[in-house]
Amino acid sequence: MIVKISAIIEAYLQRENRLIIPSVGTLLKRKESGEIVFVEMLKKNDGKLVGLVAEQFGVAADEAEAIVEGYSEEIGRQIATSRKFII
Repeated sequence: MIVKISAIIEAYLQRENRLIIPSVGTLLKRKESGEIVFVEMLKKNDGKLVGLVAEQFGVAADEAEAIVEGYSEEIGRQIATSRKFII
């Protein structure tokens, strides 16, 4: 499931400039270079990732929200143990 959500994030950032990962932070794409940077300050769920997951997985919003919460928790676990998470 983590791989599928990471693929959703990657595809979204190819066409858009910002995506919030709830409780984790925001991925921003720099317009000049296309480089993706992480900003920890903006963590509030704006519903975008939940909506993308619901659409791609064909599930209801509440189930998609639980999936995204699990994804966010896994990011936290991996960062706590290895100090990094690769999307």
